[in-house]
Amino acid sequence: MSEPVVLNRAQLLYPCMVGAMRKALHRLAAYEGQKKPNDNEQRSGPDIDPWNEVESACAEYSVSFKTHRHWLADFSSKKKTVDIAPDIEVRFTKYANGHLLIYDEDLDDCRYVLVTGALPEYSIRGWLLGKDCKLVEYYAPLTPDRPPVFKVPQSALRPIEELILL
Repeated sequence: MSEPVVLNRAQLLYPCMVGAMRKALHRLAAYEGQKKPNDNEQRSGPDIDPWNEVESACAEYSVSFKTHRHWLADFSSKKKTVDIAPDIEVRFTKYANGHLLIYDEDLDDCRYVLVTGALPEYSIRGWLLGKDCKLVEYYAPLTPDRPPVFKVPQSALRPIEELILL
């Protein structure tokens, strides 16, 4: 694992705004009846804390900062875009020992990065290609009442420094 990324006040401003706008626009679309139903049972569950959108945006920014890549900071697109151009998806959890969660519908050729932590400090735990995450030994439910997902342990991840060089 590389050194944590600690965001300063200036660096926090934009990702915090993006995270808040994402959640606000999701709620507005739902209110207006324009939000598509979530037909992915793997992602369904209890409503996620709105603050998670802010933390997730800060995690995405941290990866873009560390890898010197462009963060798209998308909050208004109706179509799914990658988090960091051209092919990086960031998955965030506040749990230091958390797993990289991959869903059946996730793309095999994207690079998935696991970030843990909380504002302002984020630890980039590593990354894997989607196809390398979809191994049968990683496929398990998060809880007994949920469908299985690919739960990739941190020990299986490649160092983020490899993405800086790609």
